[in-house]
Amino acid sequence: MSTKKVISRKECVTVILNFLAWKDYHPCSEKDLLKSPPLNVLLNIWNFLFRLIDSNVNITKENMAVEVPKFYNEFGYPHTMKTSHLRTPTADHQWESNLVALTWLCKLLLYEHQNFDKEFENKTMLRQTDSYMFNVASKMNIKNTLTSMTITELTNKHFQFYIKSEETGKSIANDVDAKLNNMIAKLQSSVDSKKSELETLRSSSVKMQNDIEEFDKLKERVSTLSLELSQIETLTENIKDYCTRLKRELDSSKHILNEETNYLLELESKNKEINDMMKTRIDGNDIRGLNIAINELKISLSNSVKNIKDLEMEIPTLSSNVTNTKHNLAKSLSSVSLFNLIPSQVSKTYQLIMNSLSTHGIDVSYWKKLDRLLKSVDEHSVDKLLSITDNCLKIVDEALVSETLTFKNESEVKIQHNETLSDLEKSEKLLKEEIAELQAKESEYFKSSLFNKEKSQIISETDYIVSIIKSTAKDEMVFKLIISLLFQENSKRELENATNDLQQAHKRLSEEKFQAKSNLNRYLNNIKELVEKVEDYKSRNCNMMKELV
Repeated sequence: MSTKKVISRKECVTVILNFLAWKDYHPCSEKDLLKSPPLNVLLNIWNFLFRLIDSNVNITKENMAVEVPKFYNEFGYPHTMKTSHLRTPTADHQWESNLVALTWLCKLLLYEHQNFDKEFENKTMLRQTDSYMFNVASKMNIKNTLTSMTITELTNKHFQFYIKSEETGKSIANDVDAKLNNMIAKLQSSVDSKKSELETLRSSSVKMQNDIEEFDKLKERVSTLSLELSQIETLTENIKDYCTRLKRELDSSKHILNEETNYLLELESKNKEINDMMKTRIDGNDIRGLNIAINELKISLSNSVKNIKDLEMEIPTLSSNVTNTKHNLAKSLSSVSLFNLIPSQVSKTYQLIMNSLSTHGIDVSYWKKLDRLLKSVDEHSVDKLLSITDNCLKIVDEALVSETLTFKNESEVKIQHNETLSDLEKSEKLLKEEIAELQAKESEYFKSSLFNKEKSQIISETDYIVSIIKSTAKDEMVFKLIISLLFQENSKRELENATNDLQQAHKRLSEEKFQAKSNLNRYLNNIKELVEKVEDYKSRNCNMMKELV
């Protein structure tokens, strides 16, 4: 059997199985021993090997964690076997170290058998007689070459002394003892030196085992950090996507903010126009324009339905006041006999207009509406009286517009009817003077307390609605602006925190990688030193064994 250096698990298994087979013991197959056998098989192998040295050994599941390391340490196993190695000896991460220990034990037993277990064939005992010194069989019984050479030399030397009669019979034994003691002292010194070297190697082995365990932990730490780094990279990508999305939302918010700002500026411009319009002094001639502006304002402020409904609830009271005012106005008009003047004067003016138009050949169809209007006037109807001014002006305006367009399209007709136009202007002037008289009566009504109250109420409601629109628009814009700024600030803060975390993680990973590289280099250097020491130790042992042989 070979005792060369073990370099693989398969060779370990081969050494163990060959040794056990040499001892006629077959506990398991090579396949089982390669993977890791059952615990009972391992216990049987231990008991078999240990009992070759001590027949009283009994390794069980309960005491294996204590007895096995103790047994190996007593035999000088160069590595330290810890209790943790034997809690689960057949586990994948522990079986390889136990397999190496079994291989070492088998090689040790084989070495002892080859060198120390052969019995000397001492058929004759060593005696201080002449027959021993010259007995060839006794000389051949000494199997150690160095010892045989030493004794032969001493024998020849003392034989010469014997011939010369100088041999006392005791000097040969004393010389042999001195030589043997000298050899024993050298061997003892060598053994002590080997023990010291063995202790040094054992401490180096313990340190390397600790480094290996630390390196295993470091590998697990590197694996964990790699996983954390991948998670951090994933989170970084998510944060980048989130920041991109936030940037798009921020751009959208800025666009909305610009739109709302423009809208607010438009509202302020409209508000300014409304304020300017409200500050403008309203006189009697602008009442019709004011009514039109109020109607347009009511249409544009259709969102203020609630206030309008509140006003509608007051309509019955206002209607009652208007009805009373109409009755009072009718009484005052009847007292000045206004209605007795209207038919005759207006009819006279109307006849003048019709005669003038007929004389000059102008179409009078538009002016016939005025005749129908005058005929429909009821002297005792207040509503008819209040509306006759507007209706008359409307008819006159329509007639004038129609005639103006006709004159523009037919320039020759305009030239021929300049005289008719002047007559019409005179008639119109008379009609306007008559209408002015009616407007004077009408203005008295508008100047009354009821009209002023209604006008002031409408103005105050308009101011209130405008203020509500302004405050609502401003509050909404300010709120949107604040939300946008807060959202932007939070996004910026989250991005900064994520960037800082990523930088710290990269820094920790770089430090861990540097530490792992340093530990690996130290571990490799220790292995290299140990291998060199073992090789040196092996070479010195071989040289010493050669010297002994």
